[in-house]
Amino acid sequence: PVRDVRVLERTDGTKVSERFIRCDDAEFALVSRVTAGLPVTDHINVFLVTPLHPGCRVTWWGRGEPDESGRVPGDWLPADHRQALIALRDHLEDQ
Repeated sequence: PVRDVRVLERTDGTKVSERFIRCDDAEFALVSRVTAGLPVTDHINVFLVTPLHPGCRVTWWGRGEPDESGRVPGDWLPADHRQALIALRDHLEDQ
């Protein structure tokens, strides 16, 4: 990130900007808000890592409202994004 903003470039070349709201190393939490690049408003992402013995649980959830275009996430969330999340889950479960 640059200061509290990072720009993600997706495989299709589009860029998504997000602003970090909270990054708490002690609580293993990251909260961010998409500010550009996706058709959403009032957006928030929350990543939490919960230590388990052994291992950990990674939880990610997001919330947002469609912008004036009315496109819902199923219309614009790329298939490779879902595949990447599944690959991350599988990788972490194998650790």
